[in-house]
Amino acid sequence: MISKLEQDANKVAEELGEKIVKELGSGDFGTAFLLESGKVLKLTFDTNEVNMAKKLTKNKNLFNNIMNYYNVGELETESSYKYFILMDYVEPLSELEKNVIYTYKELLQFSHSFYKSVFSPQLMDYVESQFKPGRNMYTRILIKYGKSKVQELKQMAIDFIPQIKAIAKDLKLHHIEQCDFHGGNLGWNKDHIKLIIFDITKPFYPYDTKKQKPKVKFYPVLEYISQNLINVRIKEIAEDLGEEIDSFLGSGAYGYAFKTKSNKVLKITSDNYEANIAYKLAKNKNWIKCIVNYYNVGKIKPNEIINGRDINIYEWYILMDYTEPLAKEEEDAIDCYMKPMQYTQNYYKNILDKNDILDHIDFMYNPESHDYKRALSNGRDPEKIKQIAIDIYPKIVKIAKELKKHNIHETDFHCNNIGWDKDHENLILYDIGGILNHNYNAKFKEIVTTEKLITKFKNF
Repeated sequence: MISKLEQDANKVAEELGEKIVKELGSGDFGTAFLLESGKVLKLTFDTNEVNMAKKLTKNKNLFNNIMNYYNVGELETESSYKYFILMDYVEPLSELEKNVIYTYKELLQFSHSFYKSVFSPQLMDYVESQFKPGRNMYTRILIKYGKSKVQELKQMAIDFIPQIKAIAKDLKLHHIEQCDFHGGNLGWNKDHIKLIIFDITKPFYPYDTKKQKPKVKFYPVLEYISQNLINVRIKEIAEDLGEEIDSFLGSGAYGYAFKTKSNKVLKITSDNYEANIAYKLAKNKNWIKCIVNYYNVGKIKPNEIINGRDINIYEWYILMDYTEPLAKEEEDAIDCYMKPMQYTQNYYKNILDKNDILDHIDFMYNPESHDYKRALSNGRDPEKIKQIAIDIYPKIVKIAKELKKHNIHETDFHCNNIGWDKDHENLILYDIGGILNHNYNAKFKEIVTTEKLITKFKNF
């Protein structure tokens, strides 16, 4: 059975005089297909990307370091995808290259002037600082690759600078001040010489962009060293909450998580949206079945000395329940629900359309699909994943109902933010931040939930 998405893609390709070779993959807002001509057809519902693509298709000269777009149009379909984009194909970055590009995330992804940030005299100082012990990048390398790789990846980050500057020049030439700059939106041209940025959309912001200009954040030192030696500052926060750190759980784009001996999770985050939602739900007297239970939320003001300057950084701590991690096949099954649930205010309407959901699962795990083949290459059973995805549908509906009940308009729904409750009966959504929802207007008040707030960073 051919899915609605596949039917739409084949129809558009035929109208453009093209033929689909294979599906390349799906992202948060769309699905991409490789064409026989070597170009890419993308179906999307991201109006920001569509508007940018329309603007760039008017350019008669091909770009050097920005994706070349050839055609943009609307789809006549009942599916969630409303637009198509015809563009060049680029070779994705390797996982190692994506991790190196992470060096520039804090500086460039939320910058109001990409060009000025890239050509700042302090750029090299910034790169150097990211590879010092305790920095996000340094910690990322320690966990993923080990200390021996630090200098090698630092040099790779420096080698990327000319390519990033070339992208900045192209963006400035076309009056593009901001872009969603990260490794997933970058690739190489066919000769593997030029770094290309695609999916040029503005990122979501945790602040009102009309009222506040962001500053480059140098995140506080949160160093994780082997044998569970946790940073003293984390231990003090836990002690202040009557908890004791048991182990380091992991880190994401916005924070670090630690398990306490009482089987809770202490999270340190820079995500204002998640802190807002956590504070709202922490006031709920009745335990929530399908969203993680929050016990305490507070603001921390650490002081950190960088190059002789005292930089004040505000971050949040969140104390919440621990959830049991998903099995690998369950993670793949949860990803079937990303399109209807993640980054959309229509998640409740989407998830209640069971027939559409089942069609979507069938499409994702038909024997010719990218996800089916990826499961096989990872040594997993795609038919088992498909059945799990169908079986957990009622549990996903429960999560959607809880979100709607508490007026949570959008959420960062994916497998790394989902776990099981202690009885393994309910799926639990435990990270409601990450989308940086600029539509969430609640003003976060100063929260003082304990007598002692940690105000000074201490090294080992």
